Amino acid sequence: MTCKYTDKILGDLLTTNGESTLSAEDRSHIDHCPVCRLAYNESRQTWSMLDNLEQATPAPALRMRTFNAVSATLKAPHAAVDAKSSRIKTFALPVVFGTLSAAISLALLYLAPIKLSTPGPTVTVIFLFWIALYAEVFRWLSPEAGNQGAISQWIARASLIAMSLFLVFSFLQPVPSCVAMCETATGSIIGSGVWLERNAFCLFGMLYAFLPTLFATVFSRSQAVMRPIIHGSAAGLAFLLISAPGIILQCPEWTAGIVVSWTVGALLGSLGGGTIGTWIKVRGGLVSG
Repeated sequence: MTCKYTDKILGDLLTTNGESTLSAEDRSHIDHCPVCRLAYNESRQTWSMLDNLEQATPAPALRMRTFNAVSATLKAPHAAVDAKSSRIKTFALPVVFGTLSAAISLALLYLAPIKLSTPGPTVTVIFLFWIALYAEVFRWLSPEAGNQGAISQWIARASLIAMSLFLVFSFLQPVPSCVAMCETATGSIIGSGVWLERNAFCLFGMLYAFLPTLFATVFSRSQAVMRPIIHGSAAGLAFLLISAPGIILQCPEWTAGIVVSWTVGALLGSLGGGTIGTWIKVRGGLVSG
């Protein structure tokens, strides 16, 4: 046997902690309805028993578990938003900054005194590759806890500073101009000095990479405990990678000998500049807190 008014009457009692606030109409219904009268009397007895119980303080462990459960429930929506924001910062922002950096780099090379002769499809491929390199470097700038995260940030900052200096050098004195200087200098010294010619290209490549990397590793801000050989070399290699598209764009018609000579020089210059610059930074106490 049921009654449609039972839930309403018990709900009124629940919202008032058992206090009787029933209307005259509800009381008249209870007097004539055995179902509601039974439910009402049992509910009143329950509230009466609860009123007579002594108040007890929950154990600390129980309070902590309850607090953690409530906190987790309240933070769940915010955690989802934070996770989405973290994904955006990790993937989207580096791609955006990488695209802007690649576009600026390409524009500076096209504005340089020497005209680029690289075919259009090749430029497109190099541009996309440049975006990927820049995006990866910017991803290293994301904040991470501990010394390892700080080192990654320093390597990224140093390589970007070195790349900026490389672009300035390329704008003021493009790589092909340096190659022409090599050819003129070696040709005036020795008519067919192949050994000297290739070493001159190696020397120019070394200086082209050494100076930006040295400056960048010395003056790039760092909060990490660094090891000059390992971390300086890593910064130099990172710079060498992101500068490679700029070299390819400026010198698409290089011979194999010049490519090998310049690449070896650039590799030595990047590693040497990064290592020496980091050593100067550490020994000179230039690591900032």
